[in-house]
Amino acid sequence: GDLFAALAPAATARWLASALEFVSAPLLLLSIVSAILCARRHRGAVLEVAATAAVCSVASPLMGFAVYFCVLHSWRHVDRTRALYALTRADVARAAAMPTAATAAAAAAAWALVDWDSFEAGVLRVVFVGLAALTVPHMLLIERVRARGWKPRGVLAGG
Repeated sequence: GDLFAALAPAATARWLASALEFVSAPLLLLSIVSAILCARRHRGAVLEVAATAAVCSVASPLMGFAVYFCVLHSWRHVDRTRALYALTRADVARAAAMPTAATAAAAAAAWALVDWDSFEAGVLRVVFVGLAALTVPHMLLIERVRARGWKPRGVLAGG
């Protein structure tokens, strides 16, 4: 509730925290059942869900989200792009350097401007305002690549 209150009005934050607490056990059970049913066919996905659930059950919400987003979600995009375009790790590092530097500069500016009620609330504001600003460009880029069938530009879908 305190973390949500850093991003939303207190009454909304309390309601959201209560609602999530109410559905957490059924969702955990549903996740476990789904993982069992899909374990043979989608082993990597099941391991990813299990690892995420384990981290999120012992870490703070902010740390759980950071681990999921930075380690699993972002890595999947980077690895898919690297494989899709047959890039070396050095190619990926060079391509990521400017966007990473720009994001770091924007985060530093936000860090200086944010209202610091507490460290965790301040980090939450910087992270989620940053994510909100990057979500639409990210989704447009991903959708454009997905619409090509995850093929590099110039490669025909049929072969």
